[in-house]
Parts: sequence; C-alpha cells; structure tokens
Amino acid sequence: SIVLLTFGELGYMVYGSATEDMITKNMNSGALLQALDGVLMINLIFTFPIQMFPVTEILDKEFIDPQQPSAEHWRTVLRGLVVLSVGVFGILVPSLGGLLGVMGGFCFTFIGILFPVLFFLILFEELMSGCKFWGLIVLSILAGSISMLVTVNAVIDMAD
Repeated sequence: SIVLLTFGELGYMVYGSATEDMITKNMNSGALLQALDGVLMINLIFTFPIQMFPVTEILDKEFIDPQQPSAEHWRTVLRGLVVLSVGVFGILVPSLGGLLGVMGGFCFTFIGILFPVLFFLILFEELMSGCKFWGLIVLSILAGSISMLVTVNAVIDMAD
C-alpha cells in the first residue's frame, strides 16, 4: 500500500491535475514508452489466467459434470466464453477506469484496511483496548467513505 501510495503521489506531483488514470498516457512517446507498454501487456497476459482461475473453477463445478465424456470440451468452451465476456465488458463500458475506481474506493479499502484490522483484533483481542478497537474501525470506515466520495466526484466530473 505504501509503495502504491508513493507511486501515485509522485505521478501527481509530476503531472498535477492532468494526471491520467494510466500514468503512461502522460509520458512522451518513444522507445522507452513502447517497451514499458510491452512489459505491461506481457504482465496482463500472464496474470489474467491466475485472476480467472477461481471464476472458472466455480463455473466448472456449477455447470460441468466431470463424469461426462465431453467434459474437457465443455470446460474449454466455458473458459472461452468467460474470456470473451470479460473482453466485451471492457470494450462496452465507456469509462472502465471510473467503474474500477468506485469498486476500489469502496471494496478494496475495506479489504486492505478494515478486514486485516478485524482479523488481528479477533486473533489478539486481549492486546488492544476497546478504545483502540473502535478507533481503528471508525478510521477504516472513514477512509473507505472518503475514498468512495472522491471517486464518485471524479466519475461525475468525467461525465460532465
């Protein structure tokens, strides 16, 4: 989190309010930018199957009978449909960055801040007073709410 925050702050310090959602859009075109885009593309190609694995496992268990002789064929078709639907969704949503920002502002703040604190408090309840316990929870909820409001304002500004 600290590395991502530092990287985001440095990008904002360099480009100010003209900072794009993808920092590479602010850079001058050239060989370095093309190499960076290539590395990002390779990263996406190799991490996409890892991100889709839980989805395809759940869908396989729901829709495919492993005893069926053509199960592997249907598993391949199902995975192809999942990849196609993700691609179509990415193309059809006009401001995917704004949508991801709303999801990140709401969900990822709680996943990154609130849940680890709650897990720690559940496991090591005796180490922390009630005041610290509720303070951390209130701080987490405030951080999530502020992040959500900032993102919603950015999406509204993009629509205008």
